[in-house]
Amino acid sequence: MDLLAEMNWTLILILVAVSAIVAYMGDLVGMRVGKKRVSIFGLRPKSTSSIITIFSGVLITILTLAVLTTTSQTVRTAIFSMKFVQRQITDLTSQLQGSRGELEDLETRLMENQEDLMSKQLQLAAVEGRLNESENRLKEIGEELGTTRKEQEKALASLASLQQERDRLDLEVNALRAESERLREGLEYVREGRIIIFAGEMIAQTVVVTRPGEPRPSPEEVEETLMKSARANIAMRSGTDPEQVEITLDPHSEEMIG
Repeated sequence: MDLLAEMNWTLILILVAVSAIVAYMGDLVGMRVGKKRVSIFGLRPKSTSSIITIFSGVLITILTLAVLTTTSQTVRTAIFSMKFVQRQITDLTSQLQGSRGELEDLETRLMENQEDLMSKQLQLAAVEGRLNESENRLKEIGEELGTTRKEQEKALASLASLQQERDRLDLEVNALRAESERLREGLEYVREGRIIIFAGEMIAQTVVVTRPGEPRPSPEEVEETLMKSARANIAMRSGTDPEQVEITLDPHSEEMIG
């Protein structure tokens, strides 16, 4: 049914009508020639009638081709350009085969690229996994670093406190060393027998007696008397001249004398 619907019925009817008209005209001419016993090229009337019939058939074919050529581009191409069309078909067939070869190559390369892509995707997934692990580890390290910084701050504070304590202890140690050195020197003096007078020992004393009518001695005179007595006692113990003994009084003692 689809084939019948696709047929050009108008063209077919025109061809049938033209063929019928030409056949009728040929038959009519043949009958008249036969009746009149017309002869062409010296032939018998019967042969002449056959020639007219043949000519009518040829004319039908020519008219049919003319109608088809006028009304159909496909018929014109088939009649006048068949070899050109065949060459085009051959060229297109060669191009099609070449294109198929290229298509096969492209399909092969596409499969290779797909395999390569799958491999790259697997590698990318592995890299992303390692990246996630690294990020998690980095977060842990950041937290540990924060804790370490707090501990470092505490340690620095403790270190500063210990440094202050060390400085204080250094001062105490220096003071103890000085005291130890002083005691050591005193001990050496004791061992060598060079100590003549001990602390708090009285080396000189005097009694101030005033008679009625006489002036009271001044503190300077009393001090001079005590100094002479002290030099004499020290010189006697050390075996030196009293003039070589020098005595320096404590200002507090001078105030007491005054």
